This record gives sequence, C-alpha cells and structure tokens, in this order.
Amino acid sequence: FEMLPSGFFRKIRDHVFGGTPFSKKGFEMRARYSVGMNAGRINTPFLIQIADSEYYWSRQNYHALKDAGKPVEMHIYPDEYHVKWQPAHRYAVYTRTVDWFNFWLRGVTDKNPTKAAQYERWYGLRQQHHANLNTVTRRVTDISN
Repeated sequence: FEMLPSGFFRKIRDHVFGGTPFSKKGFEMRARYSVGMNAGRINTPFLIQIADSEYYWSRQNYHALKDAGKPVEMHIYPDEYHVKWQPAHRYAVYTRTVDWFNFWLRGVTDKNPTKAAQYERWYGLRQQHHANLNTVTRRVTDISN
C-alpha cells in the first residue's frame, strides 16, 4: 500500500494502518498488528507460502517467529505472484495447506511415502510448539502464584 500514490488505496491505508508507517499513529498501528513485532506472543503454527517477490517483506516475520521458537515453515515460489498462477505451484500450495491443517488441527498425516520428510519436519515443529506452550503455561502459573 505504501507504494500506491493516492485515492482509494490511500484511504484504506489511512483507515486500516493509521497513515504512513512514519507517522506516530501509523507506526503504533503497525506495531500492534505486526507478526514480527509480536512473535513472542503468538502461539499458532505458521505456514508461509510466498512468491519470490514477497520474500524480502516476509523474512522479518519468518525470522522473528523462528527466533522466538515458534513453529514456522516457509516455501518460496519463483516467478510467481501473491496468488499462485502456475499449475504446479498452485497444486503444491493447495496440497501442502491441506496437509498442514490436517496435521495441526486433526492430527492426521498422509501416508504417501514422498511426504515423509515433510512430516518429519512437522513433528519436530510440533515438539517445539509443545515445549513453547509448556514454557508459557509455566510463566503464567508462576505469575499467578
């Protein structure tokens, strides 16, 4: 939105984000809703599937989540847009998304042997996630006692 000059998108930017990121209100609004700036408070596994052109803007969130010990996985698709248009990429995004939600929300894995490495990574992320949640629970318990 910052690169769009005026009109409708400026109104959206000003309403949603409080103005430019350089204004006091704009900075406060972005900080309030920023994944990267709130990574320590987030307890949801993140699957990021982005176009190569989005990597520069997405790396802050990815690295902040990773540094905070949160379960995060990123896949970068070359020569793509935000909405994937290449059939192989679109299929990979859809398949991985279904697998991700089945794994995290239902505890279900696809028995296809070609996905073994994917689930090995995700089981590691799940262990990390549970350890992280246990740490948060211990901190809350310590504060309330």
